Amino acid sequence: MIGIGINTGTSADAIDVVVAEFQKRGTFPSVRLLWDGTYPYPPVLKRQFLGLVDPVARLRSRSLLDRIGRLDFALGIAFSDAVERAVRACGIGKRRVSFIGSHGQTVWHGPLTAGSPPSGHLSTGSTIQLGNPSVMAVRTGIPVVAHFRDKDIASGGQGAPLAPILHYVLFRQFAPAVVVNIGGIANMTVLPSGRDFGPVYGFDTGPGNRLIDITVYAYTGGRQAFDRDGALANRGTIDRAVLRRLMRDRFVRMRPPKSTGRERYHSMYLKSRGIATSSPAAIAVLTAFTAHSIAYNIEHFVRQRTEDLIVCGGGARNRTLVHLLSGLVPDARVRTVEELGYGTGSIEPLLFAYLGYLGFNRLPVRLTGITGSTSAFVPGGIYYP
Repeated sequence: MIGIGINTGTSADAIDVVVAEFQKRGTFPSVRLLWDGTYPYPPVLKRQFLGLVDPVARLRSRSLLDRIGRLDFALGIAFSDAVERAVRACGIGKRRVSFIGSHGQTVWHGPLTAGSPPSGHLSTGSTIQLGNPSVMAVRTGIPVVAHFRDKDIASGGQGAPLAPILHYVLFRQFAPAVVVNIGGIANMTVLPSGRDFGPVYGFDTGPGNRLIDITVYAYTGGRQAFDRDGALANRGTIDRAVLRRLMRDRFVRMRPPKSTGRERYHSMYLKSRGIATSSPAAIAVLTAFTAHSIAYNIEHFVRQRTEDLIVCGGGARNRTLVHLLSGLVPDARVRTVEELGYGTGSIEPLLFAYLGYLGFNRLPVRLTGITGSTSAFVPGGIYYP
């Protein structure tokens, strides 16, 4: 069976698409990446999205609802266009594609914190992803599986991270290992053994590229959206006093299961901690904060030795960040997914292709040790043309 996976990250800088082939073998189907590509995020939609999630924005309720609705449908169209382009580029006829697994664009992620169960109708966790799957199904003519995080939160979980499912399938041969995905937010998957998914666990660790990207954009006057190869961070000097202050972050030190998002790590977060965005020094200390927060979580919350540390996501392309991680976790062999044959931008969309396959074929997953969900569930919901 062939499926498509599509994903956009918290920075909304690209639409990543993969085409993959699946075979049902035992509990966990095998997956083979056939094609991957990246398409530009439409600039007008990026502006709309960033304006919508800006922590200092003040929108009237009617205006807010109108913008959310329009952006939801517009992103559905943009994602459909990316799928159509991917089908043409990969050379696989559309008739051979059974489904699309779509994550959508997260505009809000607010799970319940650990230890605080709901006590009423409004005391519940929530998560919102835009990119209307009905629009995608109608425009592409292909069934769409979507709303994966909704299903996990509905089952009592944090809604994130979901990546451990795919990390286990792709990297279990390297166990005992830790897979760190550094997107806007960083998360990790702990693979104690390659024999069984049961002992696998994972959680968000804190900021990934999110705070770095905000600072790079401000420092360069909008000319750069991210720190290519970590070059700007490499030019700056890390202020150790500022780093110690950042490392007192409550979420970083929180015990798992835990997840977070841009609702916590944003421009006002930097301002409240006195971080100026006018020099490479700020970029350097925030890069160090990401590396140290990941290392802190490995030291305090990983229950066995780590022989391999596998880095994926956009942060894997930041050489300064990867170098810092290597020094902070000296007993582990640190490698990026590119060294293992995968593009740094292919793992996340491949995850949603994989979850799409499970959902499309009604194959349940149990994420109790990862997200805290209380029961097994079939990922996502299916939207037919």
